[in-house]
Amino acid sequence: MTLKEIIEAALLQLGRGVDAATIDVWKNKLTLFANDGMRDLATAFSLIRTESAKIIGTTIDLSKLDRICLKLLSITQDGFPLHYSANEAAGIVSVRGVGNVDVTYRYVPNILSALTDIPEIPSQLQGLIVTYVVARERMSGDKTTQSGADIYLQMYETAKARFVSATREAKYIENIY
Repeated sequence: MTLKEIIEAALLQLGRGVDAATIDVWKNKLTLFANDGMRDLATAFSLIRTESAKIIGTTIDLSKLDRICLKLLSITQDGFPLHYSANEAAGIVSVRGVGNVDVTYRYVPNILSALTDIPEIPSQLQGLIVTYVVARERMSGDKTTQSGADIYLQMYETAKARFVSATREAKYIENIY
């Protein structure tokens, strides 16, 4: 689901048009809400990535990873775990080894900005972003529209809890979006 599809679906649920001019008017505000929803879902589902990194000297610079690292989970080389000492706040990891290694970490998805961007969360969760966007937009309106926000927020939280419960057995969701 692209950002444009999320915005269009939200606008339809809000009873607004989906022509290019209307999308342009609402894009910034609804994109902000969509990013908030995506981050909330990403936090609830502990998204995990594994990617290659290079040891320089005796350290790995976590800021060189493709995504923001929330928590370092493991470092392996040729399938074997390496011992490391992490200063995650500084973004530096001391490790014994040379060359390239595989770094597995919890990450923050990239923000959505272009209408063609796709949320970096599992596809089965992307529709929840629409519900979240509608809830947030209704909350920002007058008193009559604010009352309608509760049902959308409740639907969002209920569906999120159902997905969390269904995936509780899994340790993490890795690279599926």
